[in-house]
Amino acid sequence: MPIRQIDVSIDSLIARGIIWEWSMTKNEWIAYREDANALIEEKFCQKKKKSDTRLQLSMIGLPYTVDVKKMCQRNIHSGRERTIRRSEYQSYCDVLPKFTVEVDGIHDSLAGEQEVAVGSSDRQEQSSNDKASTAKVSEKLKNLTESEQNLHKQKYGCLADYVLLVAADNLPDEDCIICFEPISASSGFESESDDSNSNLHIVQLSQCQHYFHEPCIAAFVKTLQVLRMLKIAWERRLIFTIGRSSTSGAENVIIWNDIHHKTSWNNNYNGHGYPDSDYLKRVTEELQAHGIR
Repeated sequence: MPIRQIDVSIDSLIARGIIWEWSMTKNEWIAYREDANALIEEKFCQKKKKSDTRLQLSMIGLPYTVDVKKMCQRNIHSGRERTIRRSEYQSYCDVLPKFTVEVDGIHDSLAGEQEVAVGSSDRQEQSSNDKASTAKVSEKLKNLTESEQNLHKQKYGCLADYVLLVAADNLPDEDCIICFEPISASSGFESESDDSNSNLHIVQLSQCQHYFHEPCIAAFVKTLQVLRMLKIAWERRLIFTIGRSSTSGAENVIIWNDIHHKTSWNNNYNGHGYPDSDYLKRVTEELQAHGIR
């Protein structure tokens, strides 16, 4: 079974021993990442006060609805449900070692954090592996036509030099860490009707050697692009303007400036939540209309 590791801050709920997990198989549980863990715990603590026990994780880019009463997770695209659980462990702060380091003759005691010195030979080996992996991608890109290379760079953006398309057969027994669905199944951004090897498009990142669904990588890259453009819009003060409120009818109030944002956590009945497969495309066009590229 592959070992899954996550990095968390020392003051997080996970470090304090409160961990929410979802069921991958009957005997395998996967921990939520730090931000999702905190949101689920907050909802869990509020369940006695609020009738709605559901939480939309789409606000942090995960295509799932979690119900802390039914203790289940539902994929908003495929409808697949998985069991979730809340576990409590000993706080990391209580078990991490204390030790002393010496820097320029000064002794300093550290608790809860440990650095492992990597020898020069290990660094050289890692560097050689990285160069070999990058060379492998570059060699494959050379075999593409100019138009295919441009499409590849346009599609994968900052990851273009590291993405390898791989065959859908003999795939490893691991999950796509973007949608958390098995690599051998359809992407969490696709419907279950696409769940067949003939329709699978799998990529591998050359540096880390992990496998991903191609739609997941494409969505991730698109999200990064939109985030960058939204930051520019904010800095240029283009997100809001002064005008007439479409909700109250009041004049000379702060309103959205035709750059749509998602403001609903629970659903997309009013067009302000998820699922919304065309949102990234629409908001990109709206940002471009304001002169942001």
